[in-house]
Parts: sequence; structure tokens; C-alpha cells
Amino acid sequence: TVSGSTTGILVLMKKSILSLTRGQVVTFSNREFDSYSLSSAGSNFLDNVMQTGIFPADTYTYRVLVKDAGGGILDEDEDINITTNPTSDLDLISPGILFGDPIQTIINASPFFQWFSQLNRFDFALYPINSGQLSEEDIVQNRPIYQETNLQTNSILYPASAEKLEEGKSYAWQVKGYFSGSGKNQVVISPVFWFSLQSTGANISASLERIEVIPNEITLAGGSIVQFLAQGYTIENEIVNISPQWKIIPSVDGEVDERGLFIAGKHPSTIAVVATFGDLTDYSTVTVLWAEPGINMKHFIEQLFGLPDIQSK
Repeated sequence: TVSGSTTGILVLMKKSILSLTRGQVVTFSNREFDSYSLSSAGSNFLDNVMQTGIFPADTYTYRVLVKDAGGGILDEDEDINITTNPTSDLDLISPGILFGDPIQTIINASPFFQWFSQLNRFDFALYPINSGQLSEEDIVQNRPIYQETNLQTNSILYPASAEKLEEGKSYAWQVKGYFSGSGKNQVVISPVFWFSLQSTGANISASLERIEVIPNEITLAGGSIVQFLAQGYTIENEIVNISPQWKIIPSVDGEVDERGLFIAGKHPSTIAVVATFGDLTDYSTVTVLWAEPGINMKHFIEQLFGLPDIQSK
């Protein structure tokens, strides 16, 4: 059997050996099973893999049972494979910039922290940067001035009840994401972003409460072209036309120009198209699928196992 920690059994394969002599060794490949049974979870799993080109991050278990003619277990063994992939990446978006790059100054004393990941549980920590600290390792050893655990979203607004951020002081933040595997949590740790706070700024973003990217979420085929727009909103919810800076995360999975015109890469991926205006940021989640649909799952299974048909249950 092949199973995933989050999906259960995906496929059951059987091989019958009619007779054996003592000490005899029998070897066979994945294409020489007598039969196999693909579970409904396994069918959905493979459909998703073939459509996106990515195995979900999980712990996969391969288990072998050797039984006698009466069904009694003679021996058994299993092995596991912990799989990570681009969907388990964790990229910070705003506020701030990668630690070590020229520090970014923000004007909002209650910043809105955003990150991009396909994981679904996160820990957040905001650290003060003390005089003389020059490395991420030193900074994350500081006592956090604010932290949250078990977040189910990819963002957090710095609460008014938390310790007030000081003007002119520098801060750093980091996020940890989790996924389950082999009965325990596997952790993904983001890089560290840093920023400093000033009281006022000449940027028009000071009069805005938020910006929004349109569309907010979209699924498209590889190579597709989409025009993204960004609008600013005042505290009175009035729309303000803006010309933000655009980027994509990860940067290798497509292109976006200064007008928000996006060209998807050719390979399946999930990416963020990010707009930044002053210290305000928003993004759209883009799921890119294979450009050529219609993959024959039945044919794929036949090729994998060398069998004439699929036995689903």
C-alpha cells in the first residue's frame, strides 16, 4: 500500500506467488503486480498531481505485507518519504524588506503583515533590533515584542493593544509555517524582514487606508496573459487611482510589468502578484495549470503499473 498522512491509503497493489522453495528469491517491479485498487482519495490525489505538476507536501508511507495462502501475515515492512515542494515555501511580502538589504521606512505605526504560502498554520513573531546586532541569528534570539501562534491566515494586523512601535526604531519579523507528517509537525521557517518606523511621510499613501489588487484570486493556464489592477481606498472608502510597483513571488514563475500586465510561466505553480504603494501592499493568488488540459489518468495508471485497466473503489 501507498498512503499519505493527510489522505489515508492511496493505492493497494497485490502480487500472488503460487509456489516457493526454501531460500528462493522472487523479484518483481511496479509493472508486474497482478492487480491494484486506487481509492477515491488516490484518484483525486493523482488528478491534482497531474493537473498541477506538484506532489502535495506530506509524509508518504510504503507498506509491504507478505501473507500465506490462508491470509496469515508472514512478514511486513514499511518505509516513509517526507516530501516538500514549492507549495510549502513561505515568502514574506510586507512590511519591510529582506534583512541585509537597505532598510525600508514605513509610516504606519500599526502595520499590516502579509506573507505568501500554501501552508495553513503559522506562528508570527516581531522582534526589536538592538544596537550592534548585524545578523538574523542574533535578532531572533531577542524577546519578541509581539507574537501569535496557530494563525490560520496569511496576514495579521498589528493590534492596538500590543506594545507601541517607537518612531526611528528598527524591527524585524519572521513567520514559521507547519504541515503534518509522520504524526508530527514539519516546520518551514521564512527569511527575516526588517523595517524602521517614522512618524510622517510625504507619500500620498499616508492618506490611504488600504489598496486592493483586482482580481484577488485567479486560476489560469500556463502562458496566459492577465491585466491586474490596483486601487487605493481612503478611510471613507473613496477610491483613489494609484500607480503601484508590481512584482511576483516566486519571481521565476512568470513576468509582470510596471502596468500590472502579467504573463504566466509555462509550468504549474501557485504564485502571488504583488502591488506596493508606499507602505501599503496587497496581492492576488494565481494558480497556474498545465497549458494543455485533458491528461488521461487511466492511461497514466496503466503505464505506471503495466495493467490493462483500473480497478477503482
